[in-house]
Amino acid sequence: IFFRSLAIIGTLVLMLKYYLAPMLFVADENMDVNEALHMSVVVSKNTLFDFVYLVFSMLGWIILSLLFIPLIYTLPLFVTVYFTHCSYAVAEYNEHIKKINNENFPTFMAGI
Repeated sequence: IFFRSLAIIGTLVLMLKYYLAPMLFVADENMDVNEALHMSVVVSKNTLFDFVYLVFSMLGWIILSLLFIPLIYTLPLFVTVYFTHCSYAVAEYNEHIKKINNENFPTFMAGI
């Protein structure tokens, strides 16, 4: 039981690193699978806790979907929330990279 629980926790932690990969692969048709996986790891470093918070905030709907409400009614909500979060995560990453590229580093010249 201990090793099974450890394996489940390890798999969940590993899956969290790659949670953006499906959206990246679908959104950019020129991106191959390896690039989508790599970009998912890079982008998800800053938004991992936001995604975990999102999943826990949707936990009530997930439980309702498992017990009472058919998944046909709640799956569009889950997919929409997931893609919205992913698009904001990618936009935030792009803004961060743009800000890094636009920073003017001071240059010093000797002899002035």
